[in-house]
Amino acid sequence: MMKNDRQSHAGLKSLNVLFFSSHMEPNKTSSKIVLFGPNGAGKSFIIRKIIENGIEIDDIRIEKPKAFVHITESRVRQVNVRIFDKDEFDITDFAIVDPTVARRLYMEAYYDRVYDEDRGWLQIRELSYGQRRRLAIDAALEKSGIDLIAVESFESGLHADYIAQLIKEIAESNASVVIESHSPLTLKLAMRYGLHAYYVEDGHLRRIERLDDYQLFSRELSAYNAIVV
Repeated sequence: MMKNDRQSHAGLKSLNVLFFSSHMEPNKTSSKIVLFGPNGAGKSFIIRKIIENGIEIDDIRIEKPKAFVHITESRVRQVNVRIFDKDEFDITDFAIVDPTVARRLYMEAYYDRVYDEDRGWLQIRELSYGQRRRLAIDAALEKSGIDLIAVESFESGLHADYIAQLIKEIAESNASVVIESHSPLTLKLAMRYGLHAYYVEDGHLRRIERLDDYQLFSRELSAYNAIVV
């Protein structure tokens, strides 16, 4: 990824966005952002910069987060918040140690278990990759007092029903949320639920107002239609 950072972000000096430090006044309302664009365009880089410095663009402002959860394709990192049993871990195995979050998610205080109608309570490590990843995102969204939730490769391991439910939960949450998407489905759902959508190319952000203005969206939509129809 660092190779892509060097190749794709030479233009960051003129990036049309202000990354700012934590001394500025805090954000009064949460902001939800979805980043969409081709591979290597700089989406993950921008997420890391938001974590490090915060962001201000158009009418959106996210301060530098003091308490945040950063979820990549295979790793989770929590800073100044206690949801999981480790501050940084691989998605293959973890426990939720916040009993309030666990209780809301499972309806029981089973900190490292979820319920299956056929098999009963299961250890998290017994779940599929997609189920574990959804559970980690859900847990972050359920926790109060988090300044920022950042999710890279949002769709990784998630079926369409999981994606739809999580987008709805993101829209309803109180936290500021930034997700990186490679899917026109996610992008369209996110915009329908009121998330701010930005197209990322060569490290630059452009606000998406009309989906059909972007060839990448049109190409991927055509590919979906060719498969489904």
